[in-house]
Amino acid sequence: MSDSAIPSSADMPDSEWFEQMASSSGMMFFVLRVHPDVALEFVNNAPGTVLLGDRTEPGSATELDAESLLGQIDPDYADRLADVLALPPGTDTEVELKWNRLDGRSTYGRGSVRSRQRGDGSVVIEGALADITELHDAETLLKRSEKRSRLLAENAW
Repeated sequence: MSDSAIPSSADMPDSEWFEQMASSSGMMFFVLRVHPDVALEFVNNAPGTVLLGDRTEPGSATELDAESLLGQIDPDYADRLADVLALPPGTDTEVELKWNRLDGRSTYGRGSVRSRQRGDGSVVIEGALADITELHDAETLLKRSEKRSRLLAENAW
């Protein structure tokens, strides 16, 4: 791709530039409103990171309830999501989640999230998660291999 094909940041609105940068980063950025209602206000379209479905229009909030959100998260990670949703404004934390993608596969994400209260009184959770699915799979295979090796060593005559 030539440099002339990449629009400069001066040629596009800030929100469009941010979305383009977020989507090309390989990370999932999101803004989830948690008060006064629950709505996914922004999620970038980085490949393979769709958490709750595609937004129909840029800038439009995807309305959802807490039950729908929890339904996408693996039950073993639901308590971690509940902790994130309950963060008091001004708080940030690290989180690892596993969610079920729309294609049926599972994705692991790890990153930082923060809770922020806006001037209008609404509260949002903002975050950036890296897809660590391949790392998680490699760690799982390593643990299995270590367990097999340990069993062989312990039971060798």
